[in-house]
Amino acid sequence: MSNRRALLFKEEGGGFTSLGLILQVKTDNTGTSDDDQFTIPRFGGGFNYAVETSDGQSFSGQTSNLTITFPSAGTYDIAITGDFPRIFFNGVGDRLKLVDIKQWGNIAWGITMQSAFEGCLLTNVTATDAPNFSAVTTMQEMFSGCGLMTFIDVSNWSSTSSVTSFARMFRFCSNLDTSFAGFDLSSSNGGGTDFIQLGGISTANYDATLIAWEAQAPAINQTWGMGNSFYTEGGAAETARTSLIDTYGWTITDGGAIATSLPLVDINS
Repeated sequence: MSNRRALLFKEEGGGFTSLGLILQVKTDNTGTSDDDQFTIPRFGGGFNYAVETSDGQSFSGQTSNLTITFPSAGTYDIAITGDFPRIFFNGVGDRLKLVDIKQWGNIAWGITMQSAFEGCLLTNVTATDAPNFSAVTTMQEMFSGCGLMTFIDVSNWSSTSSVTSFARMFRFCSNLDTSFAGFDLSSSNGGGTDFIQLGGISTANYDATLIAWEAQAPAINQTWGMGNSFYTEGGAAETARTSLIDTYGWTITDGGAIATSLPLVDINS
């Protein structure tokens, strides 16, 4: 692939576009690099990636961590293309400088996303495209400790079909609310111990998740910790949850059943 194709593209008029992963960073948040810098953390081998930034910098042939120095402290977009199998914040480094994942792009992620964005300062993830997780086998602690995250669109994450473990994926994400109905649990065997902890998703999203997961006829004897998520009593979600436990041998911990609201009766009529 030529350098031109490997790098990103700028639209006429200065718009910033990319075929790859787009991260938004705020350089003067607390981190290990200077307040006008950001370090892209990678782990392991197999890297040969290119980077462009919203202020016009470009880097190619990167095989290790890359520290980018910007003209001044501020908020910038960083786009990554090429061979970039693993990002690894692991609760350290410049984790608090990452404020958004704006696009997943065409990155083909490697075998593990363990601790990829652990502890990052993500209030939400605005990316709506489908990531390529087809080679990923574990998502343990992927977003663990992202306590300010309110939303991430995982509705099209159907490429999780090779993932065997989702344990602690959203542990301590106490403000998160989204549906996981789009997850493909084809290879999940251990499930998601403490998948959500110190939080819980809305009843509507939890209902949709339970119904979709049970419909997949998943593997038996999985453990899922769904925090204090509540499901609707007496409906399709409770039926699905019961089936997951009784038919498939799942262990599910959650907030329990919640009754549907009854219509108000006008006692004067």
